[in-house]
Amino acid sequence: MAGEKHIDLAVTSLRNYLNSNLATYLRAVESAQSLSTNALTDPVEVLSHRAPFDNRSPLVEVFDEGWSFINERQRLIVVDCTVSVCFISDANLSNAEQFMRRYITAVIDTIRVDSTLSSKVIAAIPTDGSSAMARGDTSTTRYIYTQGVEVHVYQG
Repeated sequence: MAGEKHIDLAVTSLRNYLNSNLATYLRAVESAQSLSTNALTDPVEVLSHRAPFDNRSPLVEVFDEGWSFINERQRLIVVDCTVSVCFISDANLSNAEQFMRRYITAVIDTIRVDSTLSSKVIAAIPTDGSSAMARGDTSTTRYIYTQGVEVHVYQG
């Protein structure tokens, strides 16, 4: 059971926390940027797994990339999680990139405001991020921004 219960705890806690709180921070980014309400569309769903063929937009995926034991004797483990935001845009690529930057800002702010994810984990620490895009036909482009999160968990 190589850390299975720790991994499940980390991924589920991060997913549930984002699902419950991300909309609040999307509104905060809108307000800070003087955008209209709901300019940063709430996610259609926050999943606890990778969904590469799910083209709903915006879609948030939370999954693990790996883990390591901080102290196996004390049952402390760090799970390297990824929060992936997928967005299908129209031909206005400049607006889509700005949308994604603002969206990932809301993801980071959501995690930073309560690093214990409502007291479910020891700490959730945003780490690195990346962005990618895939062009489809002449009318659609799929953006994927990812945010790494180290989730420190303890389980007896």
